[in-house]
Amino acid sequence: MSRTNVFSRLENGNQYRFDDKSSASNRFNLETIFDFSNLQPRVQTHLKNVYTCVLVSVICATLGVYLSMTDWFNYPRLAIFASIITTIRVDPQIVMTAFLLTTTMFACLTLSALVTRKRTYLYLGGILGTGTSIMLLLSLMNIFGRSQLIFNINLHFGLVIVCGYILYDTQLIVERTSNGDMNYVKHAILLFIDMVDLFVRILIILFENSQSKNKKSNNR
Repeated sequence: MSRTNVFSRLENGNQYRFDDKSSASNRFNLETIFDFSNLQPRVQTHLKNVYTCVLVSVICATLGVYLSMTDWFNYPRLAIFASIITTIRVDPQIVMTAFLLTTTMFACLTLSALVTRKRTYLYLGGILGTGTSIMLLLSLMNIFGRSQLIFNINLHFGLVIVCGYILYDTQLIVERTSNGDMNYVKHAILLFIDMVDLFVRILIILFENSQSKNKKSNNR
């Protein structure tokens, strides 16, 4: 067989591979995002129970906040909690924006962790542990320093760490479920804590930005 024929066959083979890849990319649609065929059926069922519990927890938390703000629900028996309840007046638009951003980010991160066939996010455990230690150190430093810069660094760095924990915990739940851990309540609490932490940090960031804009407008 001549060299020319070999090279021509190789070129044709590479061309076919390129055409296959390009056609596969052209066939991309939204169904690919929600393709969970890589997960076992029992894992899919378990995840449905987990996210149902997360949804119920979010609804109950929202309802609890709403009822605590109404006068008719403040029974005398709740007076013992008066010393630990603080009322923070925040613009409702900021709260709604924070809630929508939290829901969107949580959904995107969760889908990213579920769709990928490789459990690469499980290797984030060590990095997230180190990041959490750094956040704790910054918080301890800020107790004595009272620095706004350290507070902002800790706040935004913590937001990145929380996003990493959502990816890590989601794949950790899938891995544990594959190994027989079917406690969906425990797994739902784990994700709910991540979601609340994400919401609080986004809310504080939006509130800080709103406060800085108000100060600039007042100084003019």
